[in-house]
Amino acid sequence: MRNSLKFRTGLWASAGFLVAAGWGFYFASTSKVDPIEPIVYTLARLTQPVAALTISYFSFPLGLTGVALENAATYGLIGLIVETLWRHYRPLQNSNWRTIRAPIACRTRRSCLTMPAYG
Repeated sequence: MRNSLKFRTGLWASAGFLVAAGWGFYFASTSKVDPIEPIVYTLARLTQPVAALTISYFSFPLGLTGVALENAATYGLIGLIVETLWRHYRPLQNSNWRTIRAPIACRTRRSCLTMPAYG
């Protein structure tokens, strides 16, 4: 499972791409006459953080492809951070499959995986 971190990060990036593409198609298909509801606008800004910052503070046009790629990179970076933290803080399992929490110093040494029995 050495590639699981790459695979999961790729899934995060794919999710970001699909979110941006979904919002792009939604805004392209809605009527231009009706105003956008505030909740929809807020959800779009929350799920596309880089596009929201680019539109709010800079004045250059972005296409659907650019926003989707920016969102995929952002979600990929967020996924890499989340997966790294998850791997660092996940519980270890001993031989009889009881979940234990080892000290941080023992997480990298193989000798600490066999915990002594107390009691």
